[in-house]
Amino acid sequence: MWLINVTLNSTLPFRLRLPDGSTRTSLCELSEVELAEINIFPVDEFKPEKEWTQYYGAPDVIVSDGRATATYPVLDYSSEEVKEILSNAKGRKMADIASARYEAEIAGVEAGGMTIKTDRESQALITGGALQAFVDPDYTCTWKTVDGFVELTSLQINGAAMYVRSHVQGCFNKEATLAAQIQEAQTPEELEAIHW
Repeated sequence: MWLINVTLNSTLPFRLRLPDGSTRTSLCELSEVELAEINIFPVDEFKPEKEWTQYYGAPDVIVSDGRATATYPVLDYSSEEVKEILSNAKGRKMADIASARYEAEIAGVEAGGMTIKTDRESQALITGGALQAFVDPDYTCTWKTVDGFVELTSLQINGAAMYVRSHVQGCFNKEATLAAQIQEAQTPEELEAIHW
């Protein structure tokens, strides 16, 4: 951080126009003494500890012995701003958890020695197969699993549907539990501790 003509800058510029109209380049090659002669000072920043309900204000800058010290005051957000910050953090966390639930939901499930797809299309197909198996106990079908085609009986179709239903419902149950924890959280730190 540098103080250049009373303005804080994160880096030295490539070129600096001096008050007399001339310019200087290669400022990084100049010593701190040479930089001070053209009103450029390295800055030591002091940022006191702050809470999530606080923020840093504009710094007070003091130049002494060829260096600048920037001290940042800690200011409080208003109660409305604190509520908004927490509400936005909760919204982001809810979206993250919903995304994680969806990924878990469609990841597939092991049932009867085979891996069954659980993406939304496969869920609809297994539901349709289970309905037909309920109507016709002698129903069979050729089903495509992750590992290839298999012939399923009515009993196997219903068993696979039960595994899929249990898997999907378990994902939604977990999301609901985590969503309740998110709503109860009172700080961003509490939200950060909530994971899928």
